[in-house]
Amino acid sequence: MHTEMWDNAATQANVDTLVSRGFLFVGPDSGRLTGADTGVGRLADEDAVVDAVFEQLGPRDFDGVSVVVSAGGTREPIDPIRFIGNRSTGEMGVRLVEALRRRGAIVTLIAAHLEVPVPRGVAVVQVSTALEMQHAVTTHGHKADVFISAAAVSDYRVANVSASKLSKSAGTPLIDLVENPDILSEFAHEHRSTFVVGFAAETSRETFVERVASKAQSKGVDLMVGNLVGSETGFGNTVADIVLVDSTGATVSDFHGTKASAASHILDYVSRQRAATP
Repeated sequence: MHTEMWDNAATQANVDTLVSRGFLFVGPDSGRLTGADTGVGRLADEDAVVDAVFEQLGPRDFDGVSVVVSAGGTREPIDPIRFIGNRSTGEMGVRLVEALRRRGAIVTLIAAHLEVPVPRGVAVVQVSTALEMQHAVTTHGHKADVFISAAAVSDYRVANVSASKLSKSAGTPLIDLVENPDILSEFAHEHRSTFVVGFAAETSRETFVERVASKAQSKGVDLMVGNLVGSETGFGNTVADIVLVDSTGATVSDFHGTKASAASHILDYVSRQRAATP
């Protein structure tokens, strides 16, 4: 419709009446209209409409809860062109952010390299390296009610980053690596009042649960999500094969399905645990 139609007193009176009766309006948006004019009158974006429906129909168990989520893969520079990275797309973290927002949370996304769109309506802090991630988590996580560390953070960084491209003619380079800080463990041990969720990517099904349980206990998290990475699950796939392990190392559940469904499964557990804690 055209802006004049939306601004008409009769239209606004009808809208006010419907709002007073509990109806929810999504849009209209601004932009190019059917003619040469621009303004308010465009149909709201489809994603916004879908989000609004889910927000109304789904649980609001995170209403007003402050949540910081890290997502994506960090990149450690070798020279101005090359870097050490990983295959993380950030989809699991983004699906968690979307689900949290629908459930009423106030979400901050600390985003490393992402290959999926950033959700609407959340604060985004962009980082690249592990040290930048550490700084962002320290800065934004200290007041959070929940911290979810879904990012794939590099274990090592280059000790001496070359200021110029390493030339092949100079021979095989020797690259010294320095261990990066364990952001998750540091945060969990320093913020006992925050509910902390970690992720552990593993590739061996035989030792999967055992290794995830060990990490849950050593890092001091409230929940460790084991993420089995393979050709059809984990990094670069829309399907997740996960196990949830509590702070004692006990397996509380497992799940196989889409990452969007896995996000809801994880948040259901977090919500129950927070509700059970005085």
